[in-house]
Amino acid sequence: MAPGLNDLLCFFLLVGDFRNITPPIAIAHKRELDQQFYVNEALMSPEFASRYHAFIGACFQTYTGVGHDARLRASEQEVVP
Repeated sequence: MAPGLNDLLCFFLLVGDFRNITPPIAIAHKRELDQQFYVNEALMSPEFASRYHAFIGACFQTYTGVGHDARLRASEQEVVP
């Protein structure tokens, strides 16, 4: 899960390789991470689970309606090259 989490962190903080992570890619990372998390949740500590949910909650607005993707909690910013 670490690479996907790192990509999201870079995307939202505008650091590292963030320019190569588009909003659709960020949402795809969330889907993949959620799948990995929920399949393996029983193997993870309660502290990790709590921190994972907090991180995802800070990055995404979830439960936006049936059939709708999570929404990014981000504003458009001009990124200087």
